[in-house]
Amino acid sequence: MALDFDGSNDFVSYGNRTEFDGAAAVTWSFWMWCDVDEANRLMMLRQASPGVGWAISATSLNRFQCNFGAGGGQNIGTTPVNAISIGRWQHWFWVYDGTGVGNAGRLKCWLDGGAQTLAFSNTIPATIEPTSTANLLVGNTASPFDGKLAHIKIWMAALPTLVTQEMLSYRPTRTANLLVWSPYDDGVAGRNYAGNGFHGTVSGPLAVPGPAVEFGAAA
Repeated sequence: MALDFDGSNDFVSYGNRTEFDGAAAVTWSFWMWCDVDEANRLMMLRQASPGVGWAISATSLNRFQCNFGAGGGQNIGTTPVNAISIGRWQHWFWVYDGTGVGNAGRLKCWLDGGAQTLAFSNTIPATIEPTSTANLLVGNTASPFDGKLAHIKIWMAALPTLVTQEMLSYRPTRTANLLVWSPYDDGVAGRNYAGNGFHGTVSGPLAVPGPAVEFGAAA
């Protein structure tokens, strides 16, 4: 299954996830279907205010980006032009590792299992964001996403070797450091199966069929 965001005011909130405060490693894995080419559409974020925190979003020319900020300017990694394909499912896998060497060592991205060559603006920081009280959101009301999202997985660790397995598998191949596992298989309940006691609160998105993946972890 998946959730369909209407491009107006739909979102899922996972509450204030303090695990991101000062974090030096995060991995995001998810399936995405974009209905339109729109700049500045936020798919996933934890920002205390614009530019303070992190966000994964679309930008112009069907590019995708991950940006970090602490109020002193944006530090961004952006995919090539037309990385986003309108009207079909794509698997995205982002890895942030603050201990890496240089921007390319700190932020990496894969599309449908293939590594992307990112263009960078400014310096990807050694820690992901300052301490804040912001909620972890999938979708948002300020720059709303128009499309579908499915199989959200977030680990508080840098896990580049898992990209192929996670693209193919409904169930996470690794549970250590797993913060969010929301396959959205329960309608609009937004359940998080990571086992840490918090779930998503769904505001607006509708349940729809999602991408076809296998249940078990890939070999």
